[in-house]
Amino acid sequence: MKKTEWEIHDYYPDDFNDDAIADSMTTICGQGYEVFKISEIPYRARLDKPLRADDRPINNEHSLGNGDYFAVRSFTRVYYQMVVGL
Repeated sequence: MKKTEWEIHDYYPDDFNDDAIADSMTTICGQGYEVFKISEIPYRARLDKPLRADDRPINNEHSLGNGDYFAVRSFTRVYYQMVVGL
């Protein structure tokens, strides 16, 4: 009977750059694991709205026009699996 072992690693953009993620993946794959799935998972969103001189938004809270800026921060989650025979 075969058994699957799992490793799940989260890579946040503040902690890892693309080269560091690739190096980590290479190291884990060198231990016998294979990449099963890679996901980008949002964890924070930010909406910046330009203000008038009286600190009121230039447009309403539902608009994304007139200089509004919307940004989503995501982290990378990598699922690794290793199939071992018993």
